Amino acid sequence: MRKIKEPNSKGPGPNLIRAIDQNNIFTLQTAYNTSEALNDRLLLAMEGTGYGLWDWDILNDTAYFSPMFLELIGLDRAEHTGAMAALAEITHPADLQGTIDAIQAHFDKKAPYFHEYRLKTKRGAYRWFLAMGQAVWDTEGKPIRMAGMLSDITDRKQTEEALKDSEINMKQAQELAHLGSWTFDPQTNTLCWSDELYRIFEMEGTSAEDLYAAFRSKIHPEDLPILDAAVSTGKAYQIEYRICCKHDRIKHILSTAIIMLDAKGAILKINGISKDITERKVLENSRLDYQETLELLLFNLSHKIRKPVANIHAIADVIDSDEFQHCGMLKEYLGYLKQSNRELDAYIHELNHLLSEKKRQFIA
Repeated sequence: MRKIKEPNSKGPGPNLIRAIDQNNIFTLQTAYNTSEALNDRLLLAMEGTGYGLWDWDILNDTAYFSPMFLELIGLDRAEHTGAMAALAEITHPADLQGTIDAIQAHFDKKAPYFHEYRLKTKRGAYRWFLAMGQAVWDTEGKPIRMAGMLSDITDRKQTEEALKDSEINMKQAQELAHLGSWTFDPQTNTLCWSDELYRIFEMEGTSAEDLYAAFRSKIHPEDLPILDAAVSTGKAYQIEYRICCKHDRIKHILSTAIIMLDAKGAILKINGISKDITERKVLENSRLDYQETLELLLFNLSHKIRKPVANIHAIADVIDSDEFQHCGMLKEYLGYLKQSNRELDAYIHELNHLLSEKKRQFIA
């Protein structure tokens, strides 16, 4: 019987080792190539959206900035120093401390790092950027690496500033005009006011939940039906009403509104503006008082002048009788007297005509 050869106890032969090593190398190389491809695709996708990537080795203070990152701030790769400190040099002085504080808060408290700040571009102009990042900590809790993205948000910031300026201008215009805007949702009885309306109605600090009820409580009881009747028509309206303020003061409000209806005619929303016209009403009332006083004065004046004029006229008729025809000087004085009488009578007629005409114009 043939004896079976025992296996070599010294381990696999050199051919088997080479085969295993080559297989491992191939696997590792494939994994590496796959990883590199994924990284390239990720970088391409991210930079295609306009985001620049950065990777900061905190311990060595070296940084990688992607081509899009450098393009956003207008730097060539040859000009890049490879240090994160390079960004501090081009950060707007007013934003530098805030940026440092935001990064430190992320390191210490692991707070999200989303920070807006300005960087000086190669052209010398500052532009707004949004930086987002995430750090990696060692076992002792010390940050060792941080990576993230950067995007240019200058257009958004300019739009925000323009909107802010517009809101400020609108607020100032409303303050100057003593006018405020409002929106009312009758389904929920929700009333939204601009800041100026809170001042006009002297209701600063009133909560949104209590605003509608508080507003109605301010309206003069005699004028509340006027408002309700205007709203019930479902059409645009312009009304005046009074509100009761502190120390028994009354304010006059002019309110103009448009009403939006649904397909069934139900009120969806009411938008409007309200203006404090108290000063105008005071002037109107003062004008009315003045008009009434003037009318009374002119009436009394006319009445008082008429009586002596009538007496002068009667005396003149007596003097003009046959009994006094022989007195020449008296006839001369009589002429003056009659002329004065005619002039006074004409003045009274002119005064009454002027009074009637002014009254007619005022009523019209």
